[in-house]
Amino acid sequence: MNMIIFEIRILITLNLVSLAILLCVILRYIYVNYLNKLLQELKRARTTEEQQSLINKLINRRPPSVIERLFMLTYDCNSCELHGITFSNKNLSKFDFHGASLTQANFEGANLQNANLFEANLSGARLDGANLRGADLRNANIINANLMFTNLSGANLSGANLEQSYIYGVNLKGARLVQAKLPCVDKNSRLILPDGTLSSDVIDISQYVSMIHPDYLKTTERINEIRQEMGLIN
Repeated sequence: MNMIIFEIRILITLNLVSLAILLCVILRYIYVNYLNKLLQELKRARTTEEQQSLINKLINRRPPSVIERLFMLTYDCNSCELHGITFSNKNLSKFDFHGASLTQANFEGANLQNANLFEANLSGARLDGANLRGADLRNANIINANLMFTNLSGANLSGANLEQSYIYGVNLKGARLVQAKLPCVDKNSRLILPDGTLSSDVIDISQYVSMIHPDYLKTTERINEIRQEMGLIN
């Protein structure tokens, strides 16, 4: 008798688990379809007002992070034309802005942690106070941008162009700067450099940029150690 009751409980448990999995699959299908519809509308939108409205809707209706992880959600805005859009203080983690045009966009205080900004155009953008920890900014165009107290720790800025940008109080610890084009940096820029040293202690920052610099290998080794400590793979 006890064995029969035990088997019935096992069967009920398995059925409940199967039902929960099926419910998750259905909910993910519904939300992903809704998400894709919004993203397609965003890519088709032509006016700044339409784009701003859709961006606000997309961000404000994001599910809790635990649901995003469970459903493995990402936000595909690659190649979008989003000139002058306001993203200030928004949560943009998991957003894919690969190749997007984000000229003169306002990212003040935004969370772009681990965001994909590979080859994105951020010229004239406001990035002051933004969190770009671990972001992919390879080959990004960031000229004439405002990077005041921006967190770029662990970001990959290889090949990025930051010429003529205002850079002050930026955290670059663990960042990759290989072949990046940087604005003028001096001891008063108050930077945390890729190997954890302060700009006030370092005059020559080409050791982080140029592969032929005599100290490049030594600093790269230290940067790799820092990136491992930060849990970054590449």
